[in-house]
Amino acid sequence: MALRMVALSRAGDKRWFARKGIPEDIRGEYARLYGIKSEAHLKPPADTPRHEAKTRLGESEAEIETRIATLRAKQRGEGRPLTRLNAIALPGRWYNWSIKQYKDDPGPPKRRISGTTSSGTCCIPTPQTATSRTRRLIRIGSGPEHLRSARP
Repeated sequence: MALRMVALSRAGDKRWFARKGIPEDIRGEYARLYGIKSEAHLKPPADTPRHEAKTRLGESEAEIETRIATLRAKQRGEGRPLTRLNAIALPGRWYNWSIKQYKDDPGPPKRRISGTTSSGTCCIPTPQTATSRTRRLIRIGSGPEHLRSARP
């Protein structure tokens, strides 16, 4: 059995041309998802340099192969392979999904932040409501002597 590689060639009108066949076992699903029935074509413009056309061919072929592997894994009930870009995007998708769950109902606050009222508005801590940390910060930041002590 011969191994068929995707080749980059020139069409009659001097445009670059390459085609990749879609395997028969996933053609129906591939056509439904991507609108391509039997062959995926790459047609960069005629003025594209050869090295750039080869780069585009490699990127296009990698994308098509990933799609094919994903569809076959889905048929077998397995996971799907991740490209580098998908691996980078996955945590962001998960974060957005997890935040959407609490968008309408964030739930009760976990703890009351010092220096705020129960409604969440800021208030100036008085000696009766200030915590020991707040008192220490007020003492440190009140007066010009804290500036002299902060200098090296």
